[in-house]
Amino acid sequence: GRSSRTGYTVSVFGGSGFLGRIITSKLAKHGTLVVAPWRNSRSMRHLKVNGDLGVVNYHEWDLRNVRSIEESVAHADVVINLVGSELNTKNFSMADANIEGSRRIAEAAKKYGVDRFIQVSSYNANPKSESEFSQPKVSVNKW
Repeated sequence: GRSSRTGYTVSVFGGSGFLGRIITSKLAKHGTLVVAPWRNSRSMRHLKVNGDLGVVNYHEWDLRNVRSIEESVAHADVVINLVGSELNTKNFSMADANIEGSRRIAEAAKKYGVDRFIQVSSYNANPKSESEFSQPKVSVNKW
């Protein structure tokens, strides 16, 4: 509950997405210190009210900047990666978000000795699918 702490620090990449909002909220409400890496502060502001003062902490990051990823996981006990894209954007291709970004986050978690790394993929990650969305997710699941 409020004002209690679990003693864990969890970095949640993709915290502003559908699953991320729910996971971040549950962790913060139970007193887990949450590091919420963000690219757009407007999409993350609503998460701050999920826990007591200082429970949800933001860290600016960029998928291409390994140092910013490492800073986001450096003190975490658990890293949850929810980052993914269903389409190419002007900033990132699906492969950038779904494969390279996930790889960089996993490597940073390993480098800093994070106890648990949780990679959330897609129910649609089917190796037999011809979907442009499915194939990058299949690649990540092979790790």
